[in-house]
Amino acid sequence: MNDNQEYLYTDYAMQIFTAFLNKESMSIADLINTFEDELEDPTFVPGLLFAFLIHMESLFTSIADANDESVSETYRKYVLYYDSIRNDLLEISPLRPSVAKAAIQEMKKELGW
Repeated sequence: MNDNQEYLYTDYAMQIFTAFLNKESMSIADLINTFEDELEDPTFVPGLLFAFLIHMESLFTSIADANDESVSETYRKYVLYYDSIRNDLLEISPLRPSVAKAAIQEMKKELGW
């Protein structure tokens, strides 16, 4: 396969992010199911996380350029915004590591692992 046609982790991340922005939960589930083979690859999740960081950097850069300000200033504003919504995010239980760990433990118990 030609280098410029090779599928990148950033391509996977873009698909997931697009489905998320469009609030297409079934689309996200379908995407995850299509990634079944990739999920067996131990580099997939770290690659996907890195890809999301690349996308965030690109997003901050494009916003900074559009607002004629530095990336660090754009990021500073984002941190202030994040701080203002963090309490609301506490209400989304899957964002809490303790909840996720408990759910995994319960699944393992149910599966007899």
